[in-house]
Amino acid sequence: MNDSKQATAFHVVFDGRLVPGRNAAEVEAEFVRRFGAATAKTLFSGKPVTVNRDLRREEAQKKQRILEQLGIVVQIVPASTISADLSLVEAP
Repeated sequence: MNDSKQATAFHVVFDGRLVPGRNAAEVEAEFVRRFGAATAKTLFSGKPVTVNRDLRREEAQKKQRILEQLGIVVQIVPASTISADLSLVEAP
């Protein structure tokens, strides 16, 4: 990735936190309903997960709003600060 893309690219990262007052079982069930069980298993593994990579700030903020409506707290971080690839790609 070139320096100009790194400066404008952001990752959406989930570290396991939920919106205060939200029930974990209900949040996970709604996530499964919308995005599938395999993706939910990865997301709710207990480890930080990069949900989306290399997005423009506006796209990352849109993803953040969608996930927070479901009860999932995510962080938007500059792509250059993430050193490990923790995407939601299913393991073989």
